[in-house]
Amino acid sequence: MKNKSAAVVRHFKQRMQQRHGVKLTDNDMVNINKAVEDGNSYFIELQSRRVVVLDIPIRGKMFRVVYDLNRKAPITTLYPGKEALLCLKRLL
Repeated sequence: MKNKSAAVVRHFKQRMQQRHGVKLTDNDMVNINKAVEDGNSYFIELQSRRVVVLDIPIRGKMFRVVYDLNRKAPITTLYPGKEALLCLKRLL
């Protein structure tokens, strides 16, 4: 790994494969960042000044993603189901 940003992207791709069975391409990564920049993602929770939880469409499905606003890169993805429901309950 050349730097922290590259390590974060690698981690995100690994977690998408592990948790959702989705192998992301470089084009998918561009589309994820574009969805955030264009406002085509749904805000769920602010975790800190630089980290937010968003629902982002990837290949036509919604995934819950932890996103770093400073690096403009996804950090990780959350498991579907129980953890997502717990996050929603906190908002209600």
